[in-house]
Amino acid sequence: MSRNESDEEHSPTENQSSSLRRKTVFAQSYDPRRDRSPTDVYPKSASEIKKIKSALKNAPLLAHLDDATMQQVILAMEHRSVTANEVVITEGEQGDYFYVIESGSYEASQIIKDKRVLIKTYSEGGSFGELSLLYDQPRSATVTAKTNGKLWSLSQRNFKKTVAQSDMNRRSKYTELISKVEILSNLNEDEKLKLGEALQSKTFLKGEEIIKQGDQADGMYFIEEGRVTINVADAQDHALKLKTLKPGDYFGELALLTHQPRAASAVAETDVVVAFLDVGAFERLLGSCDQVMRRNVKTYEKQMKKLFNSPQAP
Repeated sequence: MSRNESDEEHSPTENQSSSLRRKTVFAQSYDPRRDRSPTDVYPKSASEIKKIKSALKNAPLLAHLDDATMQQVILAMEHRSVTANEVVITEGEQGDYFYVIESGSYEASQIIKDKRVLIKTYSEGGSFGELSLLYDQPRSATVTAKTNGKLWSLSQRNFKKTVAQSDMNRRSKYTELISKVEILSNLNEDEKLKLGEALQSKTFLKGEEIIKQGDQADGMYFIEEGRVTINVADAQDHALKLKTLKPGDYFGELALLTHQPRAASAVAETDVVVAFLDVGAFERLLGSCDQVMRRNVKTYEKQMKKLFNSPQAP
């Protein structure tokens, strides 16, 4: 008997994982700035890293991690050999490790009405124990090795230290990017942090169109890596290059104000990583951008004239 969904621990969906992560790992008292102990590092071959990374893509809590954080998590995983009939985790015991299967066959079982019932089987490339990275709670099932095998284990401590540090760095970087946007200069630090949480990382390949002139505007972009060319089409529909943007620059900010079609196109001059701020998310968090700008009347008219090249603020 087996099920498609893990009964050892009910894993969150991809959308839920980010929310759960913030409510648990980052809402706890753990502060990476106060933890000076080094993260454990266990060297691995390129092929081992590739296999572990492939397995982690099927673990909702870890699949969202950026490449750099994913690499750190993988290096923090320790190799463990098991023998047939060895109990890896025990129902009712405190959970503090997550496992990725390199080889072997494993069974998860629970005590139901005084009988041990098989609820799921695992094999190479699978994983189990994911929620132990989030919660200090007893295991909901027992997992036993049915054959000799090898596992990669990740401790709750290494997960928290690696991912919490990454999240803190990410929020700091995004807050700094937001601070550069003139029309958002009236935001306080708490509001900048809220927007930083709402930013979504996106990747575009060289030559790929990020936004197209005439399309409906849905948000603004901050460049994290690479270069972006801003073009405008002339009467003959020829692209005229206006400027090239680099990391730390931003574009598309008028979307926060006007909701009008894009006035220019943005094309990835190289492979590009951007942080995207959805206008809907902005308004849900802070209200209209126009109202945010009006907090400081002295700068409002100056900013509007600069944006729209108009002698009168609308």
